[in-house]
Amino acid sequence: MNKAILKSLVLSQIALTTLSANNYFIDSSIGISTLNITKNDTADSVKLSDSPDTSATNFELGIGYHYNKDYFSIATYRQTNYDDTKLSNMLISLNKMITNNIYVGFALGNSDIKLTKTYTNEIADAKGSSSAFGVQFGYLSQINSDLTIYGQYRYLKAEHTTQLALGLDRSEFVRDDHFSVNMGLRWSFAGFFENKRNNKETREASFENIILHFGLNKSKMKISDIDKFDRYASYLNKNKNTNVLIKGYTDNLGTSKYNQYLSEKRAKNVKALLVKKGIKAKRIKILGYGELNPLYPNNTMLNRQKNRAVIISIKSSGI
Repeated sequence: MNKAILKSLVLSQIALTTLSANNYFIDSSIGISTLNITKNDTADSVKLSDSPDTSATNFELGIGYHYNKDYFSIATYRQTNYDDTKLSNMLISLNKMITNNIYVGFALGNSDIKLTKTYTNEIADAKGSSSAFGVQFGYLSQINSDLTIYGQYRYLKAEHTTQLALGLDRSEFVRDDHFSVNMGLRWSFAGFFENKRNNKETREASFENIILHFGLNKSKMKISDIDKFDRYASYLNKNKNTNVLIKGYTDNLGTSKYNQYLSEKRAKNVKALLVKKGIKAKRIKILGYGELNPLYPNNTMLNRQKNRAVIISIKSSGI
């Protein structure tokens, strides 16, 4: 796979997903790589050293897209600098979540290799470009709506025909097996769009009902909603003839039983906060819907974040 084809694949992915910009994320990572090179010496080939270095640090930077809760892809640039060998890769990977945290995937792309003079035992470096194929698996742990930390293991294979620089007519076929373990941080565009929406809701909150948002597996509302909640509680204290219905929701991650418990706990915590603000408990009724009747389809990261919510509705008479 040459660079032109890889570039076309990256541009095609971006074009297909432009309408869902909030499903994008950026990630970067550092890690440790090991390299195993197999060479094919001939009479006129580059005389490679028998003892290249085999371990080095690597750096990756990528942009990815969540198609739904199960699949995501990443276009990644990767750089690894060994003492005698330089490797750079442009990869596109497709990954599937097999649990809430663990994923597996494969990667295709381009691999450029540079063998330094120390390794070639020649007066010039040798360079080559080739397609690459790899497999990977990793573990994701979400910190908040914006950030996710992850660890990943990848095996990458490429076959290069390296050519000496300076126009020297000698080449060498090398096969490289590349193993790496990385730790990284992922920033989601979804959190950015969610914060903009929350700020707008805070400014434009209707006292007929309001939506409070929660983090993953959290039963306390987000700090960004406190001002909206306080103004709502003040309104209820001034209008004592109103009753309140609190409805709790979750996404569809985890078991149905756990999500039902979590939705009820969210609703109960909001009720307790209203009582602390002076609203009598008899004016408040709570319901937990779990993952049933979600506010939005649970088919994207952003929608799942929207479904981690509580809606408070005002009733002028009995609930």
